[in-house]
Amino acid sequence: MTASSSPPYLSSVPNFRDMGGLRTSNGRSLRHGLVYRSQDFSTISDADLQHLQDLNAQLLCDIRSDSERQQHPNRWPIDGTSTFNLNISADLRANHQAITRLLSGTPGKAQAEQAMLATYRIFPQAFELRLAQMFERILGGGQLPLIFHCAAGKDRTGFIAAVLLCALGVPKNIIYADYLLSGERWKGEHSEAAIRRYLAPLCDQAPSTEVIRILSQVDSRYLDAAFEVIEQNYGGMEAYLIVIGLDQLAREQLCTLLLN
Repeated sequence: MTASSSPPYLSSVPNFRDMGGLRTSNGRSLRHGLVYRSQDFSTISDADLQHLQDLNAQLLCDIRSDSERQQHPNRWPIDGTSTFNLNISADLRANHQAITRLLSGTPGKAQAEQAMLATYRIFPQAFELRLAQMFERILGGGQLPLIFHCAAGKDRTGFIAAVLLCALGVPKNIIYADYLLSGERWKGEHSEAAIRRYLAPLCDQAPSTEVIRILSQVDSRYLDAAFEVIEQNYGGMEAYLIVIGLDQLAREQLCTLLLN
């Protein structure tokens, strides 16, 4: 069973999933039980909390901002797991005003889509330092199993997952399938309420259902936008991986750690 076909492991955290089983271009696969991606754990149930504790994760990488963590604190980890806060809010802030303008007033479909595209175009540079730090901890040993998450587990988490899978040699069609799975997992009242809270101080009136849907979902065009920036500004994914500390030797070490 691959990550893209497995049912939700945690019913109260449906966008939590084991990335194990995803196959590389040379026929190897990501080992199960080593790398998990997720939404936050602020609303996790007691039963799921125990399931999560049983995974014996050694490192939690929380990609949310300080304000997000304060407003929606995780109920996990309880103990025995190190936490590394990959707060990239300062790195995103330089372009935040442009995104805010797109979503202010009475945004429509076009503005919502442009805001999502603009967000993903920021990711490669904004994540440079944090990704380098995360991979340094993984390669340093003793940090697996690993869980990384943001609020919804779809955008910031989706970008990190895509970069990790590229580093392991997973083909793009599988990377995109894993990314798009969040569209099935993070939906419904919970996701819509989160987007409405975000838009409340920006909009003149309640945003349309279409705008909420666009901001709640994933779209291959968004990940395309991030990859296009990597191609244009860095000269391709191979060069970007070197920037974040993954030269050929480091990638081989990463493959040894994570692949069957």
